[in-house]
Amino acid sequence: MKLTGLTSAIVALSLFGAATAQAETYGEGLSINPGAGYYNFDKDLIIKDKTIPAIGFEYRFTQNLAAEVQYMNGETHEKINSLAKYDVEQYRLDGHYYFMPERKLQPFLSAGFGMINLDQEEKNIHLDDTIANVGAGVRYFFNEDFSVRGDFRAIDNFEGDYTDTLASLALTMTFGGNENSSEGDIDLVDAGAAQGEMIADADGDGILDNIDECLDTAAGLMVDERGCAIPIENTVSMDLNVNFAFESSNLPPEFYSDVKELATFLKLYKDSIVTIEGHADSTGPSAFNQKLSEKRAKAIRDILVRDFEIQKDRLEIVGYGEEKPIATNETEEGRSRNRRAATLVTATRQLDPEQAQQPRAQEQTQETAE
Repeated sequence: MKLTGLTSAIVALSLFGAATAQAETYGEGLSINPGAGYYNFDKDLIIKDKTIPAIGFEYRFTQNLAAEVQYMNGETHEKINSLAKYDVEQYRLDGHYYFMPERKLQPFLSAGFGMINLDQEEKNIHLDDTIANVGAGVRYFFNEDFSVRGDFRAIDNFEGDYTDTLASLALTMTFGGNENSSEGDIDLVDAGAAQGEMIADADGDGILDNIDECLDTAAGLMVDERGCAIPIENTVSMDLNVNFAFESSNLPPEFYSDVKELATFLKLYKDSIVTIEGHADSTGPSAFNQKLSEKRAKAIRDILVRDFEIQKDRLEIVGYGEEKPIATNETEEGRSRNRRAATLVTATRQLDPEQAQQPRAQEQTQETAE
């Protein structure tokens, strides 16, 4: 049997494997492969088939390619004369191409050359022949260090012009395995995590303590690259709407708490400027109503200054008389709504982050109910 067809198949599969190779997981390094092979001698020989011990030393120097030196030595005998013993000795240098090196189950192709010696002392027969072989097999890794390998190969004897076959099984032990294995990756990740845990993040802001310039940042605040809380601009507003009695500029007692809430807001937002508007209904002369609306605005300002110590220069007043009614002046109810003082305050303030974390309920107390 010649090896041309099998050789062509090996070349084709090797090209396919080269195109699909991935990062190695198992098998890289030096392997010792003790085992045995069932040697099937060519039918034209008179030598009986026999299982022969073997040992190999394999080195996989890339994720797919390996080289192996293998030695076999054993005894067999003639088919028709069991007393005529033959010593069988074989040396080979094989190359292996492994497919799917990232998996535990790895098929491979082999090719190589070597020498075979057959000695029969009684008949003074000494046969030395150069051999070439091609084959295929599979290797299964139990873990990174131990695997089992089985293969089948055809062996061509050049000088004798005959072909033997060999089916082998070996237990392989690997040393100096792949550092990029999946288990190694996990170890590296675990080691990195352990190293990260050595540097604490006491305030939980995502900046490690060794570079955190603000170690006591409150939970939930946004921080900059130094670990310090980022100031926040807060924009809020509130309005005030106070109704007065007919032809009066005295604040009714039931609205005093509303003015107090406005004072609280102004103290919190110290840069805010307020315009207090006074209004009147259309009863009576318009000049009288103009003066009355100004008095109503001034009454609110005076309470803020006198009772709550709000700076006077922050409080502007204006009277609109009967010019801006919010209801009809044809009914008593409408006229009652038009006798009023009103203001709308909007303030923007850069708060310390801790202030911005105060509950929303506190902010709501700063808003005036209509």
